[in-house]
Amino acid sequence: MILAEAIGWLLGERVGVSQPRAGIAWDRYGRSWLSEMIPGVVHWNPDFQDLVENPAGIAAALAIDAVILNGDRHGANILVKLGPGTHMVYAIDNGAARVSTPNYFPATGIPEVGNQAQGMPIDAWRPYALAAAEQLAALSLADVQQVVAYGAQAAGLELPRKIRQAEHLFMRCQNAVKLAEEFLNAVEAHELESE
Repeated sequence: MILAEAIGWLLGERVGVSQPRAGIAWDRYGRSWLSEMIPGVVHWNPDFQDLVENPAGIAAALAIDAVILNGDRHGANILVKLGPGTHMVYAIDNGAARVSTPNYFPATGIPEVGNQAQGMPIDAWRPYALAAAEQLAALSLADVQQVVAYGAQAAGLELPRKIRQAEHLFMRCQNAVKLAEEFLNAVEAHELESE
């Protein structure tokens, strides 16, 4: 959903998520979320975990995922631009996040972890994810309302319908460090169980 894409992307811009530039296209059939094409990318593979050039940027996406309830950070939603020694990694696709559905966007809880990319070095990325979570926790209500307003505008929705999202999103941002820590622990535990 475009609202989830836009809110996730806008929050990502505020906390330094490595993500492609984005935009909206619309025609007589409706609106579509677009991401800038990054040539020469492949999807995440656990073999890349020690070669990530921008761990802070991709780890920040995990903090965003915890806050917007995006349980869909699988390997195809992590793009890797292969370099000669290290690789740039980009997060895409916030469309499955529950932030866009007020009836299913609680003030507490973490995303499901069963659809997360395998082989993410959670221990190495944890400090970066928690630093991004601290930035999310520092956002004011006005900041969050602005993110939701821009997201609603991008999705072609009336803002009054999105007030509840702003309130819940603000509460979740205030608890971002706790949510990120719980989410990272759950992702790590799930990966251990899967081995």
